[in-house]
Amino acid sequence: MSSSFRFLPPSTSGGHIRAIREGDWTYAVYFGLDGSGLEYELYNIKNDLGQMTNLLHGKPTRDTKQEWARLHKILTDRLVANANLPDDFAWPLQPALT
Repeated sequence: MSSSFRFLPPSTSGGHIRAIREGDWTYAVYFGLDGSGLEYELYNIKNDLGQMTNLLHGKPTRDTKQEWARLHKILTDRLVANANLPDDFAWPLQPALT
């Protein structure tokens, strides 16, 4: 079997993921290995058990942006501690501020 059948190409947008679940929240970052196609998802599983409403879609509220920043820092800190940051691009440090 060719490796193209086992691995997604580096430029596959959203082909790779890093995620955490923290309290009532699920937070995920999707990306291509070359840093393309960064996408973020945030769900409050207390209010949205099926995770159908991405709170980062559209214009997130100020409170949502604060939760996003908090969770992104937790995720980033865990990735650094476990040497699990992607190697081929600079991991976004504060996407909630952009």
